[in-house]
Parts: sequence; structure tokens; C-alpha cells
Amino acid sequence: MFLSCSAPDSPPFDTGDAVDAANLVTADELDEALRQAAVDAIGEREGAVLIIDPQNGRIRAIVNRRLAFEQAFPPGSAIKPFTALAAMRAGTVDASSSTRVHCRTNYTARDFSIACSHPRSDAPFDLTQALAYSCNYYFARLAERTSEGGWTNTLAAFGFGERTGANANGESPGRLWRGAEWHPRTALGEGEALLVTPAQMLSAYAALTNGGHLYRLQLMPESKFSAQQRARVMVPAQMRATLMRGMSDALVYGTASSAGFNELPLRVIGKTGTSTDSNNFRTQGWFIGFASAAKRGAAATAAVPSAASLNLGVLVFLRRAHGSDSAHIARRIFETHSRLRVAPREETENVAPAFVDEGAANLRIRVRSIREQETYTLPLEEYVTGVVRTEASVEDQWEALKAQAVASRTYALKNLGRHRQDNYDLCSTTHRQLFKSPEPRRANSPAARAVAETAGLVIKDEREAIIDAYFHAACGGATANIKTLWGTAQALPYWRACAMISAPRCRTGIGAK
Repeated sequence: MFLSCSAPDSPPFDTGDAVDAANLVTADELDEALRQAAVDAIGEREGAVLIIDPQNGRIRAIVNRRLAFEQAFPPGSAIKPFTALAAMRAGTVDASSSTRVHCRTNYTARDFSIACSHPRSDAPFDLTQALAYSCNYYFARLAERTSEGGWTNTLAAFGFGERTGANANGESPGRLWRGAEWHPRTALGEGEALLVTPAQMLSAYAALTNGGHLYRLQLMPESKFSAQQRARVMVPAQMRATLMRGMSDALVYGTASSAGFNELPLRVIGKTGTSTDSNNFRTQGWFIGFASAAKRGAAATAAVPSAASLNLGVLVFLRRAHGSDSAHIARRIFETHSRLRVAPREETENVAPAFVDEGAANLRIRVRSIREQETYTLPLEEYVTGVVRTEASVEDQWEALKAQAVASRTYALKNLGRHRQDNYDLCSTTHRQLFKSPEPRRANSPAARAVAETAGLVIKDEREAIIDAYFHAACGGATANIKTLWGTAQALPYWRACAMISAPRCRTGIGAK
């Protein structure tokens, strides 16, 4: 939970444009606007739409939950970025995109034949161009030189073949066959060896673009949400840059260019896919896209969007359609996102200590000691004492110890139940707060006296709500905007960057945001 400090930064979602007050909404209102845009765009067509925050896995809106979670389909060309990553990892293709292949417009191998639908080119494609055009010939030839094991392991790392863990009943694990006879069509997303749900697809793409963080998808309001990371996948920076350029160019001149994403006042990257259903009769259209805080333009187009700048993920899946059809629907959702801004909460300095009621003060907390693999049930004040003696173990300033006690008590009450699914409230590591069980012989220690002197004291905002009181271990004189650090959609007034601050205040970590 410790934050590094840096010079104050401007909010990453600021595009520099004036925003009409009528376009300022709450976070919940924005989520509902995105959902309504998806409903209107998809109309009577059979399909599903998922909209998430790629920085934490929170599902912001969903259309047709059953189709999104319970049914699995061949992914078609939507799987090609993962095929490309597997090939780059194996050294089959160079991450610098220097490996070029001349498209022959049609690929045939054994009982499989597939044509390319992109414009003919007399020049060979590099990997970025092949992604943008979704060249079947390029990726089939790539698959010939890629092993089944390397490809399958790459997909498994991104959660294909298993449930996302979302809070949705009847979720399908899809299918990722291991040890099957390797065929290039599998790497193109065709056939029965790989079947994916729309939820799996968007979850995997989010991890591919956000720096390798594979989150559990969760449908719940932002106010109740706590991110849960399922795994960390290593995506080397140069490989990620190549994939992001290909997904950017797909919207500029490639398979999704007709949707007009370039007309929007924000940066969008994405990938289309068209797959064939099991009877080889009907097609299914996929589009997965992500919006960046950066505006489009010459500079934006030339750069690769950073992992932290991506703040909206959209998947559109359509039955009896093509990937370009799905891209047009997604464009209307991104357009809605570009028009609306979350209204900042009222700027106020009215964040002050207040006493909690007697019931909260007498609360008992279940804390899991990770080192001892044991769960303790303790009174709130005893827990806070165990935190202060650990978090402030080298502190010798009395007021700083008291400030730490108030901050830790506030944090504990705000974050109770974060590990409810594991049958305890908080853990003993920096994932929450460091904790070591208080020792009876140290009942008169500075930590114990600081907790006793501030007993029941917490920090509340002007609405009398307990604040999210994060704190840090060290500071260089200025703090960073929490949006920049964590990609948080809404920065509260007390989370904003502050300029040069005095050493004593910095040592406590209070007001560090």
C-alpha cells in the first residue's frame, strides 16, 4: 500500500478542451450512459457488449450477460495478437517488426484453406502491418514455425481455457486443448481446439494492454469495488509496443478503419475478428478496443499508448456478422465516452478528525497473519496498535505516531471485509497494512500510548464519511496524482497531488495524496 512520490502531475484524463457543464456526470451516471449507448447501438441484433476498466477489471456495463459469460465461440482473427506474442517469445518473428512476409492472398494446407480479405499489396508485410490488415497468410505462415506448446502456454497465461472468476452464474471455461495435433488454423482462431467467451477475450486483452495485470472481472458499483489480480503476465516492452502499433493501425488504415475512430477526440486502439461457427455456415464478428487519455493527432498516432493511459475497454460480439460490424457498434460507445466527463467532487479542505461511534470503536477485526498462517480476531484498537508498531517502527516523533494511529484506524474501518471471501477482514502485509500482534509486555510502548491517546479518532470528509486514508513510507517533498499512479477513474480532493510540503508533515504520510 506504499506509494512512491514524484513531482505533481496534471490529471491524465485532461484533454485540454473545455467541457460543457451539461456533460459533467457522476461515475455511476457515466457507466449508465455507456450501457445505454451499447443497447442503442446493438439494437435488435443478437450479440453481447462488455465495457470494463482495464486498470482493475471492474465491469462498468454489460449487455446480454448470458452470451458474454456462458457461451464460447471460435475467436477468429481476434486471437492474432496472442499468436503474435507467442511467436515473438519463441523467436519465430522479430519484435522490431523486421520479419516480412509477402501475402499470397490465399493460404492452403492439408484440408484447410483461407483467403485474405485485405487490399492486395505488392510490398511484404511486417508484423505491425499484418496485425492491422489481419493478414491470414502472414499468420498461417507464422503458425507453421510456432510450436503448439509455446502457443498454448501463452494463451493459458492470459486465462484462456479457464473461467475469469467473475461474479456471474454459469460462466463457461471455454476450451483450450493441449497436446492436440498442431494446425495453423488453430493459431488463426478457427476450428474447435480453441473456444473463448467474450468475457475471457476482454479479460485477456486487458492484461495484454495494461502491462500484464490479469484481473478478475467483477460487476459492481465503483464505491464497493476492490480489484483482485488473478495473475501477472510478463509482456516485454518492445513486444507490447509492436502489438499496440498493430492495434492502432487497424483503426487508422486496417480492418476497422471504416468505423471512423480517427474522428473521435481520443486515442483508441483495437482489433477485429471474424470467425466461423461450428457448422461453417454463419460468421461471428468480434471487436475489442481500448481508449487512451491521449488525444489523437500526429504525435499521438506516432506514439504507443502507455499501459496506465488506457481507461476504457470495450468488447462487441455479434452473431451473423463480421468484425467491422462490431467495430461500428463499439465506435458509438467510445463516442459517448468522449463526450462525457466525471464531475470532480467539490474541492474542499474540510477533511478532519472525528470520533467514530461506540459500536465501531468496540468492533473486532479478523486479521490474517501471512507469516504465521494464522487468523487473529482482535478489538479494533489492539489491531491498530499492531499496525502502528510495525508501520512506524522507526518513528520517534510523538505527533507522527499519533497521526499514524489515526490514519491506520481510518484505513482499517474503510477497508473492512476486503478479504471477506477468504474469511477474514484484512491481511498483515503491505497489500493492506503491515501488522504484528501487540506484545503484552509492551503495553506501555510509544505505539500503544499513541493509539490510546487517539482512541476512536478517525478522519472524515465533509459528508461525515470515513475517508480512504492511504499513506506512504517516504516522500521527496511532493506527491503524485493518484490517477497517474493507479489509473483511478475519480481522484478525491484529498488524493490530489500536493506541491512542496514540510518534512514533518511528509513523515507522517497524512494528506499525502
